[in-house]
Amino acid sequence: MTSPRRAGLLLLLLSGVCAGQSLRALSEAYQAKPSAASRAALARFAAAQAGNQQGALAQLALAYTDLQTNRPESAAAAAAQARRTLPQLDDYALLLEAQALRKLSPAASAGRALQVVARPGLSPVDGQALQTAAWVLLESGDAEAAVRALQPDVALVAAPAGPSLLARALLAANQLGAAALQYQRVYYGYPLSAEAADAAVALARLREQLGGGYPPAMAQDILARARKLISGGAGARAIAELAQAAAELGGPEADGARVLMGVARYFLNQNQAAADYLRGLNVAPGEADAERLYYLAQGLRRLERFDDALAAIDQLRTLYPQSDYTLRGLVSLADAHLVRNEPERYIPLYSSCAEMFPKEERGAYCHWKMAWNEYLTQRGKAAARFEEHIGKFPRSNKAAAALYFLGRLREQRGDQAVARAYYEAIAARFPGSYYNVQAQRRLTGAQVKQARPAAATVQYLRLLADDPRKPDFAPDAATRARIARAGLLARAGLSAWADGELRFGAKTDAKGAALAQALAEMAAQRGDHAVAVRGIKALAPDYLSWDLKEAPSSFWKLAFPMPYRASLEKHGNERSIDPNLLAALIRQESEFDPRAVSRAKAVGLTQILPGTGRELSRKLKLGPYRSSMLTSPDTNVRMGAYYLSWLLDSLDGRYDAALAAYNAGKTRAVRWLDWFGHGLEQAEFIECIPFTETRDYIQIVLRNADIYRRLYGGEPVAASAVSGTHMLDSSSGAHTTRGNAAANRHAGGRQATSAVPFP
Repeated sequence: MTSPRRAGLLLLLLSGVCAGQSLRALSEAYQAKPSAASRAALARFAAAQAGNQQGALAQLALAYTDLQTNRPESAAAAAAQARRTLPQLDDYALLLEAQALRKLSPAASAGRALQVVARPGLSPVDGQALQTAAWVLLESGDAEAAVRALQPDVALVAAPAGPSLLARALLAANQLGAAALQYQRVYYGYPLSAEAADAAVALARLREQLGGGYPPAMAQDILARARKLISGGAGARAIAELAQAAAELGGPEADGARVLMGVARYFLNQNQAAADYLRGLNVAPGEADAERLYYLAQGLRRLERFDDALAAIDQLRTLYPQSDYTLRGLVSLADAHLVRNEPERYIPLYSSCAEMFPKEERGAYCHWKMAWNEYLTQRGKAAARFEEHIGKFPRSNKAAAALYFLGRLREQRGDQAVARAYYEAIAARFPGSYYNVQAQRRLTGAQVKQARPAAATVQYLRLLADDPRKPDFAPDAATRARIARAGLLARAGLSAWADGELRFGAKTDAKGAALAQALAEMAAQRGDHAVAVRGIKALAPDYLSWDLKEAPSSFWKLAFPMPYRASLEKHGNERSIDPNLLAALIRQESEFDPRAVSRAKAVGLTQILPGTGRELSRKLKLGPYRSSMLTSPDTNVRMGAYYLSWLLDSLDGRYDAALAAYNAGKTRAVRWLDWFGHGLEQAEFIECIPFTETRDYIQIVLRNADIYRRLYGGEPVAASAVSGTHMLDSSSGAHTTRGNAAANRHAGGRQATSAVPFP
């Protein structure tokens, strides 16, 4: 738990961000619209504050945007002034000065850039500075100096730019063999990059120049390049290159090339061609043959020739029982039958997977599928299977689910003491999980609440796994330095650099939790809540393993923000939807980025497809549809609330099913309800959903809704408006309802809403 003193220290370190609001606004205005007027305003501020920190920050901001707008002379002067007055950010100032001087005085430019790399301490701009220096040296004809600068620190420059630049320098310095090796690193390691195309041209020339001294490409590099081409969508190019490689290579490598030609066809969705090719291909026993059988099965699965696919999988597990391709093949085919609700086919495959790969993560997945099937079909055996799952896979992502359903089984047997121990174990070990929400609800029941946890069970649970790491918000010297530097950059309106400083610190020398809060605080102050949420996820990836009491409330409100609260409350209440649930859905859909666009082209906070938005604008009488409606936060929330309300009305008021439909489509949600939904409690129905993405989505949204309730107030979502009318509470033998809000909605009928013709 962070002490008030430590929390105050963080706030003090961040207070500088607020102090520079006017400077930040001027800087951001110049960046957004680099006109003479916006530049003059920032320059006047810098002149008025000359000689102090504010003035130096203004000079840094001027240099940054002057450089972007091709004002090298003024950029260099401003950067030099900032460097003299602001030693805390001398690396940034030196970089800007070097980049500006590149057009004015190349020799001085290289010197300034190399000063950045040589200065003590790691800097996020070391790589940019080294890249600038090397280019300047190359352009001035001093290739040997460029090589000397690059070789020891080339890793500072992100690949493929780093090795590509070093290859150019080596070539210019007439170190042809070394140049060829660097070009090969780019050509084979980054085949879809622009640098790879340049490398191909250079390598062709070097092959002629070096003759027998040309370093031959390694077979594994050739095959690795082909795999990257295939996965990057360039399968046709990969096939052409592999055909040549297969003719030149021998042994297992030639077999690997031939198999990859079939894999490329599979990735090009030429499923029949891939299956025919791979079935007729003869290769020696080994990993290439295992890969052949795996992709043969995959192609046949896509063609829905399941018996033939199973025959290929049977060959895999017979010939290559320890191969990862066997594991992948078993899981893939089992999952294909799972989504078709064919337990007689998927259970033997999951069973084989669990038995053959007991120490693999996917082995744990298969074991859970077996355990869950027994819970649904043979509850007398399920408890032993759940206990086995926890014992074998204590770090499985299904450990919390196993504990929860063990507790439910114990409740149904009347053993409330053991049930309580399981529920409390979830709270201790998985506080940020959906199953903790459910466990807390069970712990409020009178019988469980009064029971004393069974000592033997408590001891057994303690032995399963180490406690999760606790957060440490106390900033050490390195963390304080990173936060201070980021605060200065934020005051100068250089938000990308400020965020980058903190992200770099988390990777190198500072504490992630404190940096995560600092980054989120700065992003939230400029209204960028999506960056705040993503920053916490990236810099404090274990945050969901913490109890809410283990971090400041300010941290949690940054991780689970509530912008647009008025819209959430207005439109949520209009549709009898808890605003906390709407916030939870938005956090998962868009992380509160009103301009977010998904791969499926869904737009805005609640991720509305344009076609759905057009229909919603008509139903809501918003006037002629415009695409800008979807990026308007209030309009998007209004549409999302209406759409979720329509799903609820058409799915018996079940939030679990409505969220399933929101993620995977209403047709699938209806199918899953027909398969599993009736008579199952919410947690059981969700666990039955065969799409991992959708199952996780529902649990995350409901978990988020509970955290929002605890942070901002409101009724427990899981205890009121979540469960369907057919949920059976087996501890009491009584059916429970959705809660008053949902019941009132359906009492009113609202026929017009349920008739909306959404796809």
